[in-house]
Amino acid sequence: MQANIITRLLFMERCRLCHSPIVNESCSAPKAVCPTCWQEIMSLCPSLELCPLSGGRSLFIASGAGYHGMVKKLVLKLKYDGDCLLAEDLSLLLARAWTLIAAKDENGGPGLVPVPLHWSRLFRRGFNQSELLSKALSRSQGLACLPSALRRVKLTTAQLDLGRAERFANLSGAFQGNRKVAGGACLVLVDDIYTSGATLSAAGETLLAAGARQVFALTVARAHIS
Repeated sequence: MQANIITRLLFMERCRLCHSPIVNESCSAPKAVCPTCWQEIMSLCPSLELCPLSGGRSLFIASGAGYHGMVKKLVLKLKYDGDCLLAEDLSLLLARAWTLIAAKDENGGPGLVPVPLHWSRLFRRGFNQSELLSKALSRSQGLACLPSALRRVKLTTAQLDLGRAERFANLSGAFQGNRKVAGGACLVLVDDIYTSGATLSAAGETLLAAGARQVFALTVARAHIS
């Protein structure tokens, strides 16, 4: 019996934040973050913003939490360490963000569209964190995941060191929409971080140009340009 307990502790998932064993076995609970740390994360406030697009249109962007502290650490661990189990946990923040805009979809049944990576960046990284998040959210919310609705056709400069105007210029012509998938659909863009809105605006404009009836956006976290 003691050997079984020791073995279980050795192979039990540990919290990515405090490194304690994760003993919460609820199917709807986080898999890579302990209940104590998750409770602190969920105390952070979600946000909803309106991002202007061309032609007098706008894009509702909902985010599950602010991009700092624990949330920032988890997003970076997913994105750069490839800790894919975190996609399941962070999708719970996306689900919380979705509740802020779900009622705005008048016809229901939207499709989730992960913000795509350029093929060369996808090849180097080996995965698209936005697609992992979309698929996790798709499973929990019963929504279709439509990665083929949008393609990245331009390899852009990293946005990190660019100012707001430079970010929008950098994303010009970066995406191509699939009219067969997007035409007449209500679509929800999914990404990890919302900063200036340049990426989501460019992607949203492209989907609308491809015939999408309505476009929203969800992100795990909301950051700000300093």
